[in-house]
Amino acid sequence: MAKLVSPLRPVMFSSELTEIAFSTEFPETVFELHGQDGETLVSTLYYPAADGTVVVYGLDRIIETAVVNDSLGHFSIHADGETLYEFAVLPCPVAVESPASEFLFASFLTSVVNERDTAVGRYECLSVYNPEGLPVNVTASYMDYEGRIVVREFPDQSPVNPGTEISCYNVSPVRFNDFATGELIGIEVSCGPRRQRYRVISAPYQHDPALIFRNCFGCWETIFLCGIKETDVGFTRSAAMINGKFVNYDLEEIITYKASTGPVRYGNDRLARDLARSMDVFLLKNDGTPGVRVTITDCDVKTDNADDTIQSFSFSYRRASLRQTDFISPAPYRIFDNTFDLTYE
Repeated sequence: MAKLVSPLRPVMFSSELTEIAFSTEFPETVFELHGQDGETLVSTLYYPAADGTVVVYGLDRIIETAVVNDSLGHFSIHADGETLYEFAVLPCPVAVESPASEFLFASFLTSVVNERDTAVGRYECLSVYNPEGLPVNVTASYMDYEGRIVVREFPDQSPVNPGTEISCYNVSPVRFNDFATGELIGIEVSCGPRRQRYRVISAPYQHDPALIFRNCFGCWETIFLCGIKETDVGFTRSAAMINGKFVNYDLEEIITYKASTGPVRYGNDRLARDLARSMDVFLLKNDGTPGVRVTITDCDVKTDNADDTIQSFSFSYRRASLRQTDFISPAPYRIFDNTFDLTYE
């Protein structure tokens, strides 16, 4: 008979499953990991230690590849022909300070728990695991034309991906902009005990580019790079003597970009590391959807704890497509930005 030694919980991060220990009375045992549909993902024969303990390593990597984005994977482990435990897993390759059973019911699925900076023209999305079905509310703060703070409530927001276990919400400031009330200066998103605050900047630096990517929880996250952007073009030429002439017979052109966040607030180092480790990075389109896929080739996300440090991070990237785009037709001049329609253009 087998029994668990490691404490498991009904909901866990994959990083909590780097090793699982169980004990058995038999001289050899078969350990199995089953998926949600009963498929056997792992089946291995183990020989226990002298005290009957078996330690299984690396289940986190196997589980991460078996879970679809915006959902939890449901698994069960078996030994000696018996079911030891059934649990749900959210892919997370980083070690979180608190277990998933606490974090998921107290926080949104983002690594930035501090107040974040945004602007009216920026797309912001926020994901949450909400099995309780609690409403997601937004509280917007305005500075009216007499210098007073006015607060408005926007209750029960609708997710942009209904029908999934992890709901994603569009919390872009433009959705809560109200010139009749005043200038939007901040929003707070709440879902039960979960809170996420945004400071709305009236005159932000121009971003180039804006990126949308899968964060460490497999959820969509946006980042706006407002610092210096460099463009470099590399050519790889292959040449040979052909018909008595030394000519190029093949040429490969690769355009690489290096963009900086510019000065950012405390806590954005986690967001920068999320982008650096992400496998799914796209240019952000104006409607908030992923555009051209890009590949991060290098990054500088170094920081320190000096009192006078101003955090800034940079990323080198290229388009994932084999064909690089070198010419982009300019957009027609507009009097107003994209938050307005084309009525008076």
